[in-house]
Amino acid sequence: DDVALKLRGPVGSRVGVTVSRGGEIKDFIITREPITVTSVRSYIGKGNIGVIRIKSFSGTTVQLVKEKVEELKKKGVKEIVFDLRSNPGGLLPGGVETAGLFLEANKPVVFVVSNKGVVDSQET
Repeated sequence: DDVALKLRGPVGSRVGVTVSRGGEIKDFIITREPITVTSVRSYIGKGNIGVIRIKSFSGTTVQLVKEKVEELKKKGVKEIVFDLRSNPGGLLPGGVETAGLFLEANKPVVFVVSNKGVVDSQET
């Protein structure tokens, strides 16, 4: 965490970094740039099956999934599998909106439950 805090700064500004590798010390000057984390990726697996990997749900997930589905269809994929392994969740609306792409409209897709019962439900 300390290193990350020291590396953060205004885009375009520069920071010096000293790295010790294999007993050798090297100095680098790094220009800060925005980091883009890709939460949705796709590829064609065995049997011409499209795979859409969702690492986490965010406000952009639904749009990214739409794009990946279209890309896979253009490549001739007829079936798609969603890989959610190691997906810790993320923003609830992102997951609900993504589910809404494939499920019947106005149907419950998520229930939030406390020890006193259902607190909330989200529909497609």
